[in-house]
Amino acid sequence: MDKNIIGVRFTKVGKIYHFDTSAVPDVGIGEHVIVDTSRGKHLGEVVQIVQELPPKPEGGWRYVERRATPRDLLLLQSW
Repeated sequence: MDKNIIGVRFTKVGKIYHFDTSAVPDVGIGEHVIVDTSRGKHLGEVVQIVQELPPKPEGGWRYVERRATPRDLLLLQSW
């Protein structure tokens, strides 16, 4: 299976982290997704579609679990 790598940001001005979105097709820039991180599940915004595959991180690529639901976005706003 080909790797589809996207850049996700968790804060407006934070670092961009890369995730494999092979299991969630057609994710676009500006969409919110739930991703598996070393600290558990987090909601982030897709800010880039990676054209050239960066070096594989130690431990392999982490995955996009799913697109964020309206409920996920409401919970984020309540924080």
